[in-house]
Amino acid sequence: MRRGRLVNPSPAAWEELGSTLATLVEDEGLVLRDVPRSFVFDILIAGSCRDMGAILVSRNVTDLSRIAKVFSFDFVQPYPSRSRG
Repeated sequence: MRRGRLVNPSPAAWEELGSTLATLVEDEGLVLRDVPRSFVFDILIAGSCRDMGAILVSRNVTDLSRIAKVFSFDFVQPYPSRSRG
């Protein structure tokens, strides 16, 4: 069911984006110029979901798990998961 809602990232989500990138630079040696735009948006979406108390549903477990090491938010894979084969 479509709700027709639009979510704008809060100032807190934007701040979380900056601090998460800074943490990854410091802890993992992340090179900002090499960061895919999609990863930056994943951080912003994760922060927005946390602000709203929403669970992020995504197949991108690798990036979301990496982000979750920096700040906590809830995410799950879609159900039923696609079988590969």
